[in-house]
Amino acid sequence: MVTRKYTPEEALNEIRLRMIYDSSKTLNENMSSVSAVSATNNPNYYKTRIEQLMQYPDNTLFNVNFGNPTVNTEQAATTIYKAISGLGTSTQPLSYVINNAFKTLADSISIIKNYQSSEREDETLWDALNGEWFDNGSMEKLVSKVGGQLKTWCESDVKHKKNAICQVLTDDELKYGKY
Repeated sequence: MVTRKYTPEEALNEIRLRMIYDSSKTLNENMSSVSAVSATNNPNYYKTRIEQLMQYPDNTLFNVNFGNPTVNTEQAATTIYKAISGLGTSTQPLSYVINNAFKTLADSISIIKNYQSSEREDETLWDALNGEWFDNGSMEKLVSKVGGQLKTWCESDVKHKKNAICQVLTDDELKYGKY
């Protein structure tokens, strides 16, 4: 008998498949269920969703009501724009806005959505921060913070879990979209 050697990830998925296998489904359907379970356990799931929202702020997911913002989102967006425009990055105002203006998910989503405007050359917040080299990790810090807010929001209420942004996607669906 030949014994196959598994990587740790393959072994984990094999165990998951055996735990949730449904004989009324095909093997492919069962495999997609395993992928869905692993997506919820993926620590980067919510961060990836936030990156998508930052890259495509005209996304229909912005129509979701996350609550009312508690900060002046236009002022926060303008401060970010001024901190990164021109040569160099003013890290102090940028850090201040990330630490203080992105208080709640409603604040964060509103700033991301409102950042893209004609006053800021229709640049997205993703493009603005992603283009900065010496910003002390502002992009990663922001994505992690807002990703955590989204995770908390999705897990806080049963009706939030039904929302499209909280729906489980496999790694391939996250990369290439749901077909």
